[in-house]
Amino acid sequence: MAGQGIWIFALLMILLQLSTGLLISISRYLLVSFPIFILLGEKLKRGKWYDFTVAAFFALQVIYFAGWVNYYWIA
Repeated sequence: MAGQGIWIFALLMILLQLSTGLLISISRYLLVSFPIFILLGEKLKRGKWYDFTVAAFFALQVIYFAGWVNYYWIA
């Protein structure tokens, strides 16, 4: 039950930041939504969507790394 409270809090924090339309320093403000990653890990324990999620995050990591190597602004 406590996991649902954290999930709702993190979701509200993300929606609050996205609703402003200003994404300046959004990573700093979204730090409070870190529990989403913990809950995502708990829900995806080798479940149905585990492989898809791992592939999607790996693809994003490759894209961000390629941008960083080429001196693009990533954050």
